[in-house]
Amino acid sequence: DKILLYTDGITEAKNPDKELFGDDRLIELIKMNVNLSPKNLCLKIFESILSYTEKKESNFEDDITILVTEFEGMSFEAD
Repeated sequence: DKILLYTDGITEAKNPDKELFGDDRLIELIKMNVNLSPKNLCLKIFESILSYTEKKESNFEDDITILVTEFEGMSFEAD
């Protein structure tokens, strides 16, 4: 299981035509890359934002923050 937290700067990132990246695009991106590690999923999202906005660096109108954590299960030892 993964938990993804992000700021609105992700979904509100705009391309040159001023169209938002949007929730639907983010959800599809996550679905297509759900098996990536948390680090690589963050990188994939960031790279997609850069590509969508056609920016060469992270000089966005709004801050963007992504946090992905993954739960891999628990191990219990009997006493």
